Amino acid sequence: MTREKPDTGGYVGLESGPVLRIPYALAESGECVRPRNAQRGARYACPECHERVVLRRGEIRVPHFAHYRAPESCRLAGEGWLHVAAKHAVFAAVLNGVDGGSPRVQLFRTCDVCREEKWQTLPPKVKKAQVEYRLPSGRVADIALLDADDSVLAVVEVRYSHEVDAEKATDLGEIPWIELSAMDALTRPDRWRPLACDGLRAFHCRCKEAVRLKVVLRGYALHVDGCPIPVRIWRGKPYANVTDDCWQCEFLIGSIDEETPDHGGPGTVLCGGFKGRRTMAAMASMGVAEGKGATRRPR
Repeated sequence: MTREKPDTGGYVGLESGPVLRIPYALAESGECVRPRNAQRGARYACPECHERVVLRRGEIRVPHFAHYRAPESCRLAGEGWLHVAAKHAVFAAVLNGVDGGSPRVQLFRTCDVCREEKWQTLPPKVKKAQVEYRLPSGRVADIALLDADDSVLAVVEVRYSHEVDAEKATDLGEIPWIELSAMDALTRPDRWRPLACDGLRAFHCRCKEAVRLKVVLRGYALHVDGCPIPVRIWRGKPYANVTDDCWQCEFLIGSIDEETPDHGGPGTVLCGGFKGRRTMAAMASMGVAEGKGATRRPR
């Protein structure tokens, strides 16, 4: 009896690095195991078709799983495998982060106030995930993020050939959604850079702790009144020169430069100096003694 050889084609080499056809396998315990963490001799199954897969690893070869006998029905063995593999990679990254086996997924966000870009950790209320989740509208989401009660918190769509169009967005209703590139999802499934998103809660970086100080034009200088250090005092009232003081201050969080109707001025400074104790180092750098302001004429 001839022994059948394992199926080939476990990964594809690209300029950006290898892309695994089977991003993880299921251990007998049901755990999602990535190739680099797999043990030789252990039994693993494909997360899509649940047929046997084998671990391949060597000095030159990239660690990867391959079907022992790929069934024709397995989508990870077909032409559209990249989209399917990306969905499974995202699912495994969420699950491993929730279980504590890996760091939690991080989402690249832009602050709604100062436009600073930062990574936001997936909220702790995300307890589960499910691949190809059927929504009440009948639409099947690529990945659903669920809470402990199996309520949908958000869905993740993986773009391979078609983006989330108006019809699909309508079917998603009020459920927040994030769209990821299939290739990005395969190469870094734990670091999400959305191509598009909608319905997510407003994101604030350090701006959440900031106080907005209205910028006032006085002559040729830009001032903010109410400087918490205070770096300058004129007639008993603290203020700061935006150019000379604020831009060099350690408490500066950001600014809003555009003129907007809500404050009617040339801009707003986002100041973090109102929280906690004033630091001697900050005041010394400004040439200000603790509890005293520099008495200067406005300039």
